[in-house]
Amino acid sequence: MTIIDRKNKFIYLKSHKTAGTSTEVYLITQTELGRDIYRTSTDIEKYGFPRKRKDREFACLGDALPDCSRSVKDWVSAAKSRFGSKMRIREHMAGDNLRELVGQDFFDQCLLVTSIRNPWDALVSSYKWQQGRRGAHSQSAGCSFPDFLTQSLNIGDNGVSIAEEYLFHPYVSGENWVVDRVIVFEDLSRSIDRVVGEYGMHNIGFSNASIYEKRTRQKEDYRVWYSDADAQSVEECFSSFLSRFRYDFDSPQTPPTIVSPSLFE
Repeated sequence: MTIIDRKNKFIYLKSHKTAGTSTEVYLITQTELGRDIYRTSTDIEKYGFPRKRKDREFACLGDALPDCSRSVKDWVSAAKSRFGSKMRIREHMAGDNLRELVGQDFFDQCLLVTSIRNPWDALVSSYKWQQGRRGAHSQSAGCSFPDFLTQSLNIGDNGVSIAEEYLFHPYVSGENWVVDRVIVFEDLSRSIDRVVGEYGMHNIGFSNASIYEKRTRQKEDYRVWYSDADAQSVEECFSSFLSRFRYDFDSPQTPPTIVSPSLFE
């Protein structure tokens, strides 16, 4: 999901396989940060999301961004009248694309937040999802994990692997922008509370909110899926990501060392 809070100048970009659904439910139902503009997934109701607020989405905004004192309805109407309704805020939206929609000035004013996860763990989670019912339409359905990994690590025309492009690249890097804060999958509760705490908002804390966390949070040791060569291939493929977020293959469920401390402050 994408969340935009005009008053507090806050943007959350939902990355893949990082407990993003749990994060978005908490931000919207328990904090002020998620109560302005957002795009949610179609199945979010089963995670305790109010039915009347499910699947809220809005047209492109661009330079039509009105003052936050105006209602969301007025804001969207202004955007539609100027740009039409062809482009929309999407659930998983890259930072560069969102910047194009909301405009450079507003984008630069916002605290930009996304979620990260150990890439070796995230790839196993992605593989399992694609083998399941919801991912059965994918080309990877029915293939072995080594074959899935080979496909995922192929480099595309943009110089980025399929796996990087799917998991993290659109959310932690991009042309002329960098993410300001990260919510760490392996330290989910404290990471979320830290971000909300920056705004001085009263909230009960993620661990006290009884937010359902998906089965991806189960403590399976992802290392059993990898040969030494495959583990090395992932490390090489994600070298740029790992240079900023230093995860260790042999330390499951351990948060990374963050090279830029400001991402945690």
